[in-house]
Amino acid sequence: MAILLIHAADLEVLAMITVSICEDEAYFMSELNKLMDEYCDSRKIHASIVTFSDGEKLLAASQMSDIILMDIKLPGNNGMEIVRHLRERGSKSLCKGC
Repeated sequence: MAILLIHAADLEVLAMITVSICEDEAYFMSELNKLMDEYCDSRKIHASIVTFSDGEKLLAASQMSDIILMDIKLPGNNGMEIVRHLRERGSKSLCKGC
């Protein structure tokens, strides 16, 4: 199971979006990466996809992403705790389970 955070901006009008994938299992990270790449390509959305193997690395990233795909069961802080930290930092992202 994953948490999907989608930035409130209309993705179709953005010239470039940033997608972060936070997943500790390499297979699922690879599959999510492929799915997002195919989705963006099919809609002619230019995307930069960045991967993180744990939530702390995501939190340490300097740039806020437009979309965050996050595993709920991560080593250390779980996905829900990472979402809480993002909200505390003022993230305006929409949270949607998937």
